[in-house]
Amino acid sequence: MTALSAPAERAHAVLSASGAHRWLICAPSARLEERLPNPSSPFAEEGTLAHAVAETELARWLFRLDGADYQDAWKTYLQDPRVTRDFRDAVKRYVDFAIERIQDARSRNKDAVILLEERLNYSYLVPEGFGTGDLITVADGVLEVIDLKFGQGVPVSPEHNPQAMLYGLGALAVTDMLYDIHTVRLTIHQPRVGDGEPRSWELPKADLFRWGYHFVAPRADLAWRGEGDFVPGEHCKFCRAAAQCRARAEHNLALEQRDFADPELLGDFEIAHILSRIEPLLSWATAVRNYALETAKQGRKLPGWKLVRGRSVRAYGDTEAVIKALTGAGIPEAALYERRLLGITALEKAIGKKQFAELLPEPLVTKPPGALALAPSTDPRAEVESSALEGFADLTEKEPA
Repeated sequence: MTALSAPAERAHAVLSASGAHRWLICAPSARLEERLPNPSSPFAEEGTLAHAVAETELARWLFRLDGADYQDAWKTYLQDPRVTRDFRDAVKRYVDFAIERIQDARSRNKDAVILLEERLNYSYLVPEGFGTGDLITVADGVLEVIDLKFGQGVPVSPEHNPQAMLYGLGALAVTDMLYDIHTVRLTIHQPRVGDGEPRSWELPKADLFRWGYHFVAPRADLAWRGEGDFVPGEHCKFCRAAAQCRARAEHNLALEQRDFADPELLGDFEIAHILSRIEPLLSWATAVRNYALETAKQGRKLPGWKLVRGRSVRAYGDTEAVIKALTGAGIPEAALYERRLLGITALEKAIGKKQFAELLPEPLVTKPPGALALAPSTDPRAEVESSALEGFADLTEKEPA
């Protein structure tokens, strides 16, 4: 194997596994997205780089990459400003976990199958469906598919996760004819989210195939043909058509047409209903506003709107020249600076998380309770009992005296 000179772009299918949570519910969305630009993002590019670095490390550990190619790869990686200490630490946490899973598989079967960055073809269920499996092991009747997610967003569970399940079906297409597999284990590792611990979910191979043939296949056929109904919901968030989708707009604007029981005061159930709609409304409104701004920047005129400049702040044009001008006028250099301790995040990044934790335990660094916020009853966080709160304030607005 030769080292990657640069992280390669990961190809994506029209009916991609990463978008399955959307097109399995809203079938026409995949073809609608296909009509729109698909620009890359810094987060996606950083993820691609992390996968390349992890693959290089694992390939070297498995003796599939020689020393010279390994050194060449790292010379390239270290020239990239994104490869910081935190970046390397996060990749290492994933690599260490991956090695543990490989060793576990080999402890159960010395001839365990180990596949890195394997192209997974699930087109026997989804037209032109494919993805990439970061690490796949087969040992003692258990197929494990491990997916590295390098973002710093919300935790992702593998349980009933369409992307992970499609990767499992793709991995079965590679391995099931050769090995006696009875169980599929789907694992997601997010080294930069929460406690960074991997999450796994197991299910019988037969159940996964049943889901693929009876649930996925008919919906994939609809999605491939661009047919079916548009179904707005939480899955719209990262859809490229989110700002322009007529079905989503009609769904969100329908709140204005709701008939309330009391025309003067809202009841608790009505307030609860509005609360359940606020986040989707805000998400949709933000998407529309951002789309409109980009449209205006490209020279298109929106009726009743114009492009203007926001508030600007003053800035030093040349810091060195500013210092020279001030000290040259007799102003002491000490008067030009303030001595401030770096913020916790910046300091942790500067010295590394491990040393930070060793040198600054509690009470040198404390974490007070978070601010109170309303959340849906389905939120995994523990509920704060109102009886435990002191000093209830009267939140009713008062008329000025």
